[in-house]
Parts: sequence; structure tokens; C-alpha cells
Amino acid sequence: MVFYFDSEHPKDTILFYVGGRADEASAERVGRLIDRLSTELPWVIHPPYFVYQVEDHTDPETGKPVLTVGGVLEVYTAHPPWRDRLPREVDEAHYREFRTLVDHLATISKESGDEFHFEFHEELIGIIKDGELDERLETQFLGTWARALGIEPLS
Repeated sequence: MVFYFDSEHPKDTILFYVGGRADEASAERVGRLIDRLSTELPWVIHPPYFVYQVEDHTDPETGKPVLTVGGVLEVYTAHPPWRDRLPREVDEAHYREFRTLVDHLATISKESGDEFHFEFHEELIGIIKDGELDERLETQFLGTWARALGIEPLS
């Protein structure tokens, strides 16, 4: 999928990560998903990239290093003054990319018990726990995005 518009258009990032205690099994599940998604969709910018970071401190309960495991999806910003410059088809493609990612993470969450947190502009926008999207993610973030596009929210 190729879109032509202002190459200087700024980007935003949506961060997702395993909440609670991430471990090597979580890292493997998220890494496999990102590898699979890289060929599953024609991404507007690029597929999400994998985040795996061993922190400098240890978990006081386990004594093991704390892991941050997740990924980052880049999207072209739809915030003013750029909103009117972002082609609707690009914004809709980003919505579909993110919804696809969320649906896959919900499946992983249901099967593994991993909890996923999502941040946009450094604010928590929602959580997936036991395969279920919370109200913030489902209605406030995805629902608002779909309504702004004038489409039915995907589920």
C-alpha cells in the first residue's frame, strides 16, 4: 500500500507492552507476533517494532532483572494542524493496522494470561487483560477513532 502526501508529516507512536512481570516466554510470544504481522499487512509506515529491554534493576520478589517487552507502532499524526492534511485513507489504514494488532494481542492475552498496556503521548489509553479490552481502549480510544473516521468500529 503506497500513499502519497507530505513526506514531512509528523508521526506519533503507540506503545504497547506486557504489564506486570514480563518474562522470556512473553518476549517470545510478542516477538513472534511482530514477525508474523510484518508480512501479514501492507503497513502504511512499517510494521510495529519489537521492544525488549533488560532494566538496570531487579524485581524485589523474584530477584531477576526486570524486562520491558512490547512494541511500538508509528502512525502519521492526526492532531491539529495536521489533521486536515492527513488523507482519510491513511488515517483509516492506521486504524485498521492498530485494530489488527490489538486483536492479535487480545488472543495472546487470552491464551497466555499476559496483560498488555497501551500508551499514546505517554498516557495510558487502555489495557487488555484475559483477552478483554478495557473500556478506555475499546470505546474511548478505538471507538473515538472510528467515529472520527465515520466508520463502524471494528471488533
